[in-house]
Amino acid sequence: MPLNKLKSPLAIVVLFTLLLGGTSVFIVAYHGGDGLLFLFVIPIVIVSFFYGRALYISMMGILAGVAVWVVLQISPDIVSSLRTVFFTTVTCVSLSETFRGFSLSRQRAMAAERDQRLLAETLTEVTLALASQISYDDVLDEILRQARRLVSFKTANIALLKQGVLYCVAWQGYNAFDGEDVIGGLFQPLEVYPINSEVIRSGQPVLIPDTQSDSRWVTVDGMAWIRSHLIVPITLHNRILGVLRLDDDTPEAFSMEDARRLTGLAGAAAIAIEKAQLYRDLQDYARHLEQRVQERTSEIETQMAQLEAILNLSLIHI
Repeated sequence: MPLNKLKSPLAIVVLFTLLLGGTSVFIVAYHGGDGLLFLFVIPIVIVSFFYGRALYISMMGILAGVAVWVVLQISPDIVSSLRTVFFTTVTCVSLSETFRGFSLSRQRAMAAERDQRLLAETLTEVTLALASQISYDDVLDEILRQARRLVSFKTANIALLKQGVLYCVAWQGYNAFDGEDVIGGLFQPLEVYPINSEVIRSGQPVLIPDTQSDSRWVTVDGMAWIRSHLIVPITLHNRILGVLRLDDDTPEAFSMEDARRLTGLAGAAAIAIEKAQLYRDLQDYARHLEQRVQERTSEIETQMAQLEAILNLSLIHI
C-alpha cells in the first residue's frame, strides 16, 4: 500500500511505531556494539517511510523482530550473526525504497514541468488566435472556443460588467439544456448574486464544486441542472471587464487547476475584448460621421437647389 493511500494519521503513527519496534525488539533486550548501527538505520527508515512503501517495510520489521525473538529463545549464541544480517537487510531495503521514492518524485516533477510547458504553448496559441480577431462577436466566440481547449465543460458564457450589472454577451452549449432563451436575456445585478459579487470584489476565481451544497449559489430559472460552476474574472490593468463562467451538470467537474488555466486565457481575453470594443466604437463613430456627412450634404444640396430656384425666378422677372 503506497503511503498516499494511508488516509488516517493514526494509522501512519501506528505503522511507524511498529516498524521501529520490530527493528529494535532485540537490541533493547541485548545491548551491544550494534546499538550505534541502529542509530544509523533510524534516519534511513524514516526517509523510506515518507518516500516508500511504509506498510511493507513495517511488516518486514515486525516479522524480523518476531523471528529474532524466537531464535534468541532457541540459540543465544547466534545473536551477533543475526544482528548483522538483520540490519544489513533493513538498510538495503530502506535504501532501495528511498531511491525509488526519489525516482518517483523526479518523474512527477518532470511531468509537472511538461504540463507547464504545454500550457504555456497552448496559451501562446490562444493569444495569437484572439489577436487575429477584430470583430467584437468573433472575439467573444473565439474566447469560448479556446476555453474548451483548456478545460472540458458542458456550457460556458461571457458576461460583461456595466454599472454593477453583469450582462451575458456570448455563450456556448446551452441549447443542449434548452437554455438559449434564458442565457440570452440574462442580466445579474451584483447585489443579488453573491458569487459574482465576490469575484468582482476580489478579482480572484471562485470554484463551486457542488451548487446544491453551497449557500452562496442562487439558482436561475431554467438553470437548475447546473451542479458545478467555475467563474474567472476578465481583468485588464486592475479593471474588471467581466467574467468567464463554466458550468457542468456533474458535481466536482472543475478544479482550481482549471481556474489557473483559465486565468491565463482571461488575461488574453481582456486585451482582445478591449481591442474589439475600441474597433467597434471606431466603426460606430465612422458610421456616425458618414451619416452626418450624408445628412449635411443633403441639406447643402437642398439649399443650393432652393437658391438656384430663386436665382432663376429673379432672372425671369428681369
